[in-house]
Amino acid sequence: MFVFVFLAFASAHESHHSAPSALEAKFADCKFKRNDILECIKEFGGASKHGLCPEQVQSLKDNVFIGGSLISWAYPTKRVMDDCDNDRDGYISDADFYASWESCVVDCFTVALLEFALCEPGRKKHYKPENVTCFEFFHKNGELKE
Repeated sequence: MFVFVFLAFASAHESHHSAPSALEAKFADCKFKRNDILECIKEFGGASKHGLCPEQVQSLKDNVFIGGSLISWAYPTKRVMDDCDNDRDGYISDADFYASWESCVVDCFTVALLEFALCEPGRKKHYKPENVTCFEFFHKNGELKE
């Protein structure tokens, strides 16, 4: 009897962990991986141990992103922070990126766009991020200074 209960528990436990999460399922068919985009953004944005601050996001858009001024107009840094800084501490960390998957880099199209317009150009340029002072232009909560 004990063996049967153990096998049933082990089987249920195994099937629970092998089922993809909603996040994994949503991005399973993407040509590019969402996690790879995060690594690219961190590398070319010069992320600190805290993540990316608004000034680093803006610098990344201005210096690497194809169509930087257009993307800044269409998707301002404040909106990036609102969509991606889940804990509202002024940095987009790994934890924020994973927790905000329904508001930040939300679909395969966005993943592919970031690969094409940010990651690929950054690799081709061998881009090294500038030294950027965080919170020079933005308050800690991501709001623009008046």
